[in-house]
Amino acid sequence: MNDIIKYSIIAAISSASLPAGAKVYECNVGGVTVYTSRPSANCHTPDLPKIGSYTSIAPRVAPPPREPAAPASPRRASMGTNHAANAPIRTAPPLQTADAGLPKPSGSSGRRTILEQELANEQQALASAQNELSAARAQKNQNRASQLTANIQDRRQNIQALQRELSRM
Repeated sequence: MNDIIKYSIIAAISSASLPAGAKVYECNVGGVTVYTSRPSANCHTPDLPKIGSYTSIAPRVAPPPREPAAPASPRRASMGTNHAANAPIRTAPPLQTADAGLPKPSGSSGRRTILEQELANEQQALASAQNELSAARAQKNQNRASQLTANIQDRRQNIQALQRELSRM
């Protein structure tokens, strides 16, 4: 009996140390490289090292591109020359932020706009649910009609809450 327990523990420990065996595919989606386990038409198997395999060889890293060295300037500058005009101009790369393309609402007017948009969306969803309810009742589909009735009630409550919030502004 003890041998069975001992062998089952050894089997569990040794199976836990096995590497995962899922295939990885490298896909190009809109110019961006994506790794996935699901192949598609624009995917191929990349040449990646196995997980858990290590090497003592250090990876090769490409050195950053160097700018040409500026010529040594003399210690005594003559009055007629302008060394600043000859210096290379460096500019910082543009920063990319997540909200760069989004409009920035200002204060309560932005909040009001959002609430008005939500109110319009809820009113449109209410009208759609009411149309579906009339169609479900015409087909005598009680289950669907009861679901839509609850949905309509939720939409009406959402509309009332949005109207209350807008009246506070």
